Amino acid sequence: MSKLQRLRDNIAAIREALSEQCPKDVNVLGKYSGFGGLGFVLNSLNPADWKKNDMVFYADTVNLHSLLHQASGSEQVYERWMASLKASVLTAFYTPIEIPETIFKCIFGNKQEFYAKGIIPKTMLDPAAGMGVFGKMCQYIDTAYSGNVSVTYFENDILTATLLKAMQGGKNSFVYCDGFEKFPSNELGLYDLVATNVPFGNISVYDAAYSKSDNAVRREAAKMIHKYYVLKGLDCLRDGGIEAYIITSNYLNRDGEQLAEALRQARLIGAYRLANNLFKENGTEVGTDLLVLQKDVRKQGVTADESLLLMMYEDGGCPTNAYFECYPERVIATDKVVDTDAYGKPGFVYDHKDGVKGIAEDLSIVLANDMRKNCDVGLFNRNEKKGADSTDSHGSREKKKSEKPK
Repeated sequence: MSKLQRLRDNIAAIREALSEQCPKDVNVLGKYSGFGGLGFVLNSLNPADWKKNDMVFYADTVNLHSLLHQASGSEQVYERWMASLKASVLTAFYTPIEIPETIFKCIFGNKQEFYAKGIIPKTMLDPAAGMGVFGKMCQYIDTAYSGNVSVTYFENDILTATLLKAMQGGKNSFVYCDGFEKFPSNELGLYDLVATNVPFGNISVYDAAYSKSDNAVRREAAKMIHKYYVLKGLDCLRDGGIEAYIITSNYLNRDGEQLAEALRQARLIGAYRLANNLFKENGTEVGTDLLVLQKDVRKQGVTADESLLLMMYEDGGCPTNAYFECYPERVIATDKVVDTDAYGKPGFVYDHKDGVKGIAEDLSIVLANDMRKNCDVGLFNRNEKKGADSTDSHGSREKKKSEKPK
């Protein structure tokens, strides 16, 4: 999709979300993809300040600013919208729907193997929701197996949260316009599934349970957002629940102490290195992995595969992980070259010749196999009742969650 079409789809989605029309047109809203890679929307509206090559976007950018001005009602609110827009330009690279769809079908979609044994999530949390593509996959569970999944979304960006709120009409969908660090402590340990595309970068969070923890590894996690999300996500899971995260490859290349902390309370289902061109259509080619864990509070020690995953080293100056060297089929790519990573440092860059479709197809084979081998269905079932009981707490907070994002 061209940048111009993305821009126009985004503007149409914002206009739909801010309109008084009800019900909203979810097809229009669903085309919103964030402003990652569309930095020109932050330019001044003086055409003299625009590069010649960007002028094709000028008229639509003017329309975008006009729309936000009209919706704001005040300069203060408009500035808040613009801050949201800036954050979207820098960080919003949304996950192609084929990947969450593959993850959900491999984990929950095999009727004979998993539904018959009780791998049915009743509560799901997406702590970095974007436009809710991971939660949307719960509709697949509902449609296919008459499930009843309660989905909680956390989205810190006011613009995206407004759009996400407009898309959610069901009583079992709840949207918080807030950061994951504001997650209510009384809901820790209740969720069956935590899944998202984790934000990354030199972004710190303040969560007293981490920032002031006696555990040095947890204090360190609060200094870098992707480390925090892994451990906090496990805190939110009930015993036996599953965490499925798309996360920067730096985590499995460099953050050994953080991963070791996670593996003290979770078993590895599988890790998968994803080709850099996964997010190409959304304006970036970053290195990401899929990490799937199952919480196990009684776990002792690490398995052979987990020991491999904890072996991080440099190969010719490029950071890598022994797990992927031992299991090359878990590198979901068809080509590998030495180049530079997103931070300008030496690194391996992977490509898949068949793009997103090929990545999803190859991932489905190894992930489904790892679910059969490594997911402890008995552990999930043994603690399922707690997860089911937790829906009462969701119901008690329904009014609060139904409020408009702040």
